[in-house]
Amino acid sequence: MLYIASALTPTAISHAVQVQDFITPGVNCLVIAKPDRIEAWDITASGLEFRAELGIWGTIVGLTTVSVPDAMPHILVLAGPPNAQLHLVTFSGKLVITSTQPLTAPTPNLRRQEFFTGVVSNSTSVIVSLWTGLLAHIEMELEKSKDAKRRTSIAGSDMDLDEVARRQARRLVFKSSSNINIREHNLLDIAFIPGDQTVLTFLWMSEQNKLQIQPRQLSAASHSFTELAVPTDVVNPLDFPISESQDIDFNAIPFSVPAARNVLAIGNGPTNAKLFLVIGDEHAALYAISPALGPSVKSATSPRASAIRRSPQSETGGIGKKRKSSTSGRSVTTDVDNNWTVKPVWRMRQGFGTVLASTVLENHTSGGSVLLGDQCGRLTAIGWEFEGETVRVGMTDMGIVSPPTALTYLDNGNVFVSSACGDSLIVSLAPAETKGDVKEDDTVSPSASSAPKNIHGKGKERAQEYFDAGAWTIFREAESEGEISVRERWMNIAPVKDFAVVEGEDGRVSHLVVASGSSNTNSLRIVRSGVGFEDVLNVEGIPGVERMWTLAPAGSQSPTLLVSFAESTAVLNLEPEVSAISAADSIVSSPTIAAGLVKGDTILAQITPLGVQLWSDIVGGTSVSTFLATADNNIVAGAVRKNLIVAAFRDGSIKAWCAAISLELLLDARVPREVAAVDIYLGDEPLVAVSDWGQEIQVYTLKGLSSNTPLAATKEAAYASSLLFNNLSSGALQLLAGLSDGSLVSYDLDAGLESQLQKGRVHSSLGTRPLQLTPLALDAGEETVFAAGISERLSIIFESRGHAEVSSSGKKDVVAAATVTTSTLGNCVVLATPEGLCFSHLTSLKKLQVQTLDLYNTSPLRVAPVPDLKVMAVGTVTRTLDAETGEVLQASGIELRNHTTLDLLADFQLEEREAVTSVNPVLLNGKRYIAVGTAIFGSDELADEARLDDVASFIDAEKGRLLLLEAIDVDGKWSFQLVTSVDTTAAVFDTAVVHGFLAAAMSTKVSILRLDPPPTSLSEVSKWTFGFEAHYLNTAPASKMHDSERLVVGDAMRSIVVLDVDEESGEIRSDQHDMSTHSVRALADVVDGGPGVIIANDHANLLTFRLNDGIEPAATFGLHESVARLRPGSLAPASSSPEVLRPDLIFATANGRLGMVGELGTSATRTLDDLQRNMNKYHKGPGGLDWRAFRRGGNAKVPKETAGFIDGDFVQRFADLDTATADKLLRGSTAVESVYKVTEHGKETATFPDVVRILEAAAGMH
Repeated sequence: MLYIASALTPTAISHAVQVQDFITPGVNCLVIAKPDRIEAWDITASGLEFRAELGIWGTIVGLTTVSVPDAMPHILVLAGPPNAQLHLVTFSGKLVITSTQPLTAPTPNLRRQEFFTGVVSNSTSVIVSLWTGLLAHIEMELEKSKDAKRRTSIAGSDMDLDEVARRQARRLVFKSSSNINIREHNLLDIAFIPGDQTVLTFLWMSEQNKLQIQPRQLSAASHSFTELAVPTDVVNPLDFPISESQDIDFNAIPFSVPAARNVLAIGNGPTNAKLFLVIGDEHAALYAISPALGPSVKSATSPRASAIRRSPQSETGGIGKKRKSSTSGRSVTTDVDNNWTVKPVWRMRQGFGTVLASTVLENHTSGGSVLLGDQCGRLTAIGWEFEGETVRVGMTDMGIVSPPTALTYLDNGNVFVSSACGDSLIVSLAPAETKGDVKEDDTVSPSASSAPKNIHGKGKERAQEYFDAGAWTIFREAESEGEISVRERWMNIAPVKDFAVVEGEDGRVSHLVVASGSSNTNSLRIVRSGVGFEDVLNVEGIPGVERMWTLAPAGSQSPTLLVSFAESTAVLNLEPEVSAISAADSIVSSPTIAAGLVKGDTILAQITPLGVQLWSDIVGGTSVSTFLATADNNIVAGAVRKNLIVAAFRDGSIKAWCAAISLELLLDARVPREVAAVDIYLGDEPLVAVSDWGQEIQVYTLKGLSSNTPLAATKEAAYASSLLFNNLSSGALQLLAGLSDGSLVSYDLDAGLESQLQKGRVHSSLGTRPLQLTPLALDAGEETVFAAGISERLSIIFESRGHAEVSSSGKKDVVAAATVTTSTLGNCVVLATPEGLCFSHLTSLKKLQVQTLDLYNTSPLRVAPVPDLKVMAVGTVTRTLDAETGEVLQASGIELRNHTTLDLLADFQLEEREAVTSVNPVLLNGKRYIAVGTAIFGSDELADEARLDDVASFIDAEKGRLLLLEAIDVDGKWSFQLVTSVDTTAAVFDTAVVHGFLAAAMSTKVSILRLDPPPTSLSEVSKWTFGFEAHYLNTAPASKMHDSERLVVGDAMRSIVVLDVDEESGEIRSDQHDMSTHSVRALADVVDGGPGVIIANDHANLLTFRLNDGIEPAATFGLHESVARLRPGSLAPASSSPEVLRPDLIFATANGRLGMVGELGTSATRTLDDLQRNMNKYHKGPGGLDWRAFRRGGNAKVPKETAGFIDGDFVQRFADLDTATADKLLRGSTAVESVYKVTEHGKETATFPDVVRILEAAAGMH
């Protein structure tokens, strides 16, 4: 059975809202939505302060606030299909769901809404848009008073007054739900009119391809909408005469907003009008909507304007889908009861670029201002003031940020920029600087062009001026430029387009290189697993350090550092700067084995090879007590723990002293072999742990050591070079052993020592060199660091949730570690390297560390490491959009970068209208090359429609090339050499090497090519032409049933095909098909009860197939996220306990999730399968959603249950449950439902520690 879990949850931020008094009274709160959770952050004077988060089972597609009198502040969270739900969420000690409304389509065949998916609310009315031609209307109400009183009484009397007041406010719950049919299949946006919970503004594309806006009134009783005005064509609202030609200048059409996409509710305007901003991809126009006594003005339309304009582009750049005409026969009530008027007020031209987000900065009846953010990250501020029948309008170009999904004004000029394709930002808006003087006579009619005055001779011509009687006169101020400064940057690796696994010199995974971003926020990111450090001070000139101890006397604010070298010792003062203390020769003349402060931290206990001494004065060398070893029997190991000192000698003898007054001998014993390491534990009865060079580890009491009678013993495969006792916060006692092969072994000692030290044994590999365990003491928030494991890499050992866990770091060549606290540096970890000392702040534990190389408009599409050369090949496309002309410029190429620093080494430019489809390192004829597949488009129009930063859109390419490049290094100067190329009749989507031949996937064909000797060329030796869309290739290794490797083809329309290729000739001898319509999107090897492959399909599922006699479907998992790539590898050091889990694969989703897949051992499979079954029955998700329903795979028409997978993200919640719930899950309701484990004696009931140990071992892999 396979285990799947997340190492990094989705990082994109799709929505953000500000909520007043949501968590802390008097403090506004920023609530953000990531794909699978919401987070709440208080807005404080010092910045954003994290307060709470709530996971959602599903993908969040909508977020909005709710404001109802006498109710607690709430938000609405909309999770999209499958399992669509609307959640009402408030804060009561934590984020809680007060009510959930399931949302289902009336018919299974109803398609998803293509343009506007989301939720809007006003007072107690909620409108949800998920499916075409349908809106859900949901009503909310206050909970009953008795329910509110019951909650307050249950909460207890220990709350402060503000919390009491909060709890006495009533929660909201859903009252009713109904569906309302609408005829608009191409609904673009809806918004409530401010202050009116029954009137909404609709923006849609009509059956005649007209972009129209209209106010409608909601009738809850009849479940319908009533039109309040004739629809207004936002492309030609004043019925301006236009020609029938295709080349229409929309700047010349009064108030025209072509390609309108959004409606932003502004608020109240003059004469009780309600103001809305209609936003397109070049213009924005303000509209005033209000009831009128007379007949409404007939809305004029432009017959072709909407149809010939481009559709709004998607957030990831490029050209979006063309909108479809409506075909529904449904209708709404068309009686125009109130004769409302819809009038344009002004229009401004912000430039080309689809506006993705907008927000109101301020609004009052005499004016206001808004902020717009487009697909290129341009922020534009527009402000206006009404003065009688005149309106003054100004526009400010604020600068460039990440393309936003939401803009949320915080306070004092600070704006939170949410982004799904770049890092989210907190930016500060600076005052504007006017580009030119304001012209007092620059008054024009409302139909005049608002194109920037300073633009001449570029783009569309400026509009002519027209006058409309009775409308506002526009006074346009000169365009100005503002300035933004970035205050905070929130990491986001989405959208992931590809990633590569880079191995270190030791063959382990060093890091990932992730190709991410879009538009102007493209990047390459290095992702490493483990500890994050921030270096704050480096001290050079102290080479050769071997051990370190911090000496912090009680009451002292100036700790010192005792540093041991190979033949001497030094004492360093840390404040005001690092400097050496002139200590007595008797202290520094020998290396130190162990040291510590005793007798109330007033005396230094020092163990050297020559003896044990207690020092009261380091400078003067005043000794309180001394024990000297004999010349032929030096001390080889020792430990100091409070007032207890233990030393081991070369002849196997061990002595222990109490340092209460002087060195009082407690123990003089001998063990059979020479001691390698020793440690002592101060419990009710002290314990001594001893390891010897014979690979044995024993635990003794002092009395038992005297008689050489261990309480427990074990033998490992390597000797223990270091030992360390550790007490967990739960009171559990552990013994940790660092082995000579780099492994860490821990044993549980809390439940009574057994004859063999095997209880709770956890074994993991932290390196290949002898592992040195060093005690540390550092509070890291929810975790507590208590040790460092030093091999060729540094690992940090810490307690989390009552258990010991390990996190590796990228720090190499560390030889010693200690923790210090100083007034200038704060809490630091001191790391000794061969060059000196490094003082570092610990920034994170058990997390992935991400470094970013910003590439701006250059999008990395494909990345592939070339391990022999320590370089990375990157396929790129550079794409720019001219905001004035709308012209898009694109160019593609191949870059060569250092695989660790990502420094650019060389590049290779492709031909015009040629795009990269695949990049792979290949080994042909014993030489390393880089195989590059491309697609070539016949015209600029085809290239624009294909979007060169989206390989999936290259299916229609009629030509391509297969390039074989060689990376050449001459004296550190790199270059590409084109070895050979082959013209193809389709795009080359992937390449792979099988039996020394180069296989290429070319749409409907897979070609097998041979690299011929000089003159070097590629010649086709065989081909397979029965595919629908061959996009992915993988080489399945030889197995027991197949004595040679085979070629696996992933079909983008069907499933997989396995080709048997002759080793000598390259001929395709046979093929096997799976004809299911999975539509493969990613493909890799996997071990699932035997050799096989795993695919990600177009329905966001993961599926595995065993490759035996035929293609056997095996496991299914409903991931519900689009997988960008599957690669072999592990994000964490490989476990030395394969009986639990063997990690095989890393996957990345477009949302920025990084995860792992691995095969579980037999016993772990039984235990976790039972646990997952019981948790599914008794542990429900948000809104009461069943886990099995949440993870159901297949598709909307043919669902398929998840099988063959353990959901690590789900079962890992077991460790956080209270004891009663955990016991219930372990027992089940019957004996058959109990959680079992498999042992050598058969099936046995699993205990809580048994389950936790398996979960801990699995969690260490992600």
